Amino acid sequence: MKIQKFLKTIIALFMLVFCNNLMATNFIDNCVHLNKKSSKGKIIKVDICRNKFVAQKIPEYTYWGSSQENFGIAPKYVISSLKIYYENEVVFKRVSSYFDLTEPSEVLLVVGKGDLYQIIIRGGQTATAYTATLFFDGDKLIKREVQDGEFPDELYEETKYFWIPDDGR
Repeated sequence: MKIQKFLKTIIALFMLVFCNNLMATNFIDNCVHLNKKSSKGKIIKVDICRNKFVAQKIPEYTYWGSSQENFGIAPKYVISSLKIYYENEVVFKRVSSYFDLTEPSEVLLVVGKGDLYQIIIRGGQTATAYTATLFFDGDKLIKREVQDGEFPDELYEETKYFWIPDDGR
């Protein structure tokens, strides 16, 4: 498992240095602002902010980036807002796509073919590390995957979003 994590890190660094379809940054003043053009030349803007974690009725260890072993120790930060613009139009996304991600540390914007792009959020620390990937097709969120940092093939979550076209009913 440590070899897989090492290889993923090497691949991410390689893409960061040698690929022009990737933009990454760390949180500065609790916000990240990314701008990139899609392969079709359309502008993608991402604004993501984190705030101090406020205890909810949901146990803190059920959030990504926190664990039951740290029970009683609430996370410091949680993602509080995620704004995405595709060609200056607001992209609708569910709060469920980011609300349970705590201790975020890095955000990447990866542009694929056509209108496809991904927002990758890394967070947690050591045993609570995770990688969350939000998949978009233009102005539509189509999938979210969250993988555990230590056991990515054994502990993960996948959510698919469906968009049914308006048929005039």
